[in-house]
Amino acid sequence: MAKTIQDVLQNSGEQTKVRAILNGYVPNPPLTAKDPRVTLIYNPQAVGQGAASNQAAKIAKGKYVMKIDAHCAFDKGFDVGMLQAFKEVGDDVTMAPLMRNLHAFDWVCPDGHRRYQDPS
Repeated sequence: MAKTIQDVLQNSGEQTKVRAILNGYVPNPPLTAKDPRVTLIYNPQAVGQGAASNQAAKIAKGKYVMKIDAHCAFDKGFDVGMLQAFKEVGDDVTMAPLMRNLHAFDWVCPDGHRRYQDPS
């Protein structure tokens, strides 16, 4: 999840916020909200994906809400592109992102090891 949050922050503007729900687990190392745009909520017991998504939506203050999962990556300016699309088609729509297999578990660990879906 840390890589996904970092990717959102690197590829979005200053008005885009991240509300991350850790649903029944604590990552090791723990996540920290060093950026003021990030809010972390730890649920000690898993409440389910729908309830966790609703938690994040309830504290959102913006006009638009985007649900993402922990293993996502984003194009530079994705938020601006989505806002432009809403201007073209209106607000009464649901957008679905283009999905590609990014082999998220094939990321290189800090020690430089690469193992697809296995611990380093």
